[in-house]
Amino acid sequence: MPGKATKTEIVLLGWCIRRKYREFLKAGYTTITKEALWEYVTCFLWKREKPTRFLDKKQQILHMTANDFFDYQQIKAQVEDSRHFDWKNIEDLF
Repeated sequence: MPGKATKTEIVLLGWCIRRKYREFLKAGYTTITKEALWEYVTCFLWKREKPTRFLDKKQQILHMTANDFFDYQQIKAQVEDSRHFDWKNIEDLF
């Protein structure tokens, strides 16, 4: 079933995300959300190659570090900032 996740798989991966979320909260990272973690997994971690086996998906989520997540957030912020820059008003640079 490449590309499609079963309902069971979605529930179990959600459990992994919640577990990782609680781990980050206990470590003092209170600004992280479950939705942001899922975005990191789907938009960055699995962007090029999504694991085909459920166990591999689970392991990747559980081995994720706060540093990995914040690196992604920093890259995301830099890309979004450059998209919103007003290139017509160059005087802001001087």
